[in-house]
Parts: sequence; structure tokens; C-alpha cells
Amino acid sequence: MFSDEPHYVDDCFNDTLMPASVDNVKRIQSKIDALEAQKFANFEKALTRAFELFRKVSETMKHAGV
Repeated sequence: MFSDEPHYVDDCFNDTLMPASVDNVKRIQSKIDALEAQKFANFEKALTRAFELFRKVSETMKHAGV
């Protein structure tokens, strides 16, 4: 859920990447289906946060030799 600031729709997915397992996909789909629009959605901030997370995970994996 987000309006001016992005928010995670599920506490289990906060600030981390999760495997796209069947259970995880079903869980996040049900959370997204339950969302209601609030005023407006700032996609720029949401996408910026998502790409910052991708970068962080990528750097962590690089340092771990993965």
C-alpha cells in the first residue's frame, strides 16, 4: 500500500527479496487484491525503493561471491 510514500503490503516481505515460490506468490497476490486506493500512488518513489533493494541485494551477493 502506498500513497505519497511506499509501504510493504506484507511484513514478511519488508526490505528483502523473497523467492517466487507458489506460496509466496499466492500470499502477495491476496495482499495486493485486498488493497484499496488511497488518494494517489507515487510510482516514482515505489520504483526507486524497489531498485535500491535490487542494488543492495546484488552488492551483498557480489561480496559473498555468489
